[in-house]
Amino acid sequence: MTTAPNALARWHEIVAARDSSGLDTLLADEVVFQSPAVHTPQVGKAVTKRYLEAALRVLNSDNFRYVGEWTGERSAVLEFETVVDVCSSTAST
Repeated sequence: MTTAPNALARWHEIVAARDSSGLDTLLADEVVFQSPAVHTPQVGKAVTKRYLEAALRVLNSDNFRYVGEWTGERSAVLEFETVVDVCSSTAST
C-alpha cells in the first residue's frame, strides 16, 4: 500500500492518465470506499477497484475537474464536477 501523501498524488496520476492499472498497488486490501452514490460503505480492494474503474470510464471526461480536496491521516475526500454525456437512441418502425 502507498503512504497517505503519496497515495493521493498517485491517484491524481491515475486520473490524469485515465489508466486504472495502478489501482492494485494503490489500494490496501482492507480499503473502505464511501460515496454518496453508494449508500453503504464498500469494503475491500476488489469491490473498490471495480467502483473506481467504472468512475474513471464514466466520469473522467474532458469536462472533469476537482473543485475540493480534504485529507486526513488515513482518508481523503475529493469533490469534483463533470458532465456525463447520456446518449439516447430512438427506434422507428
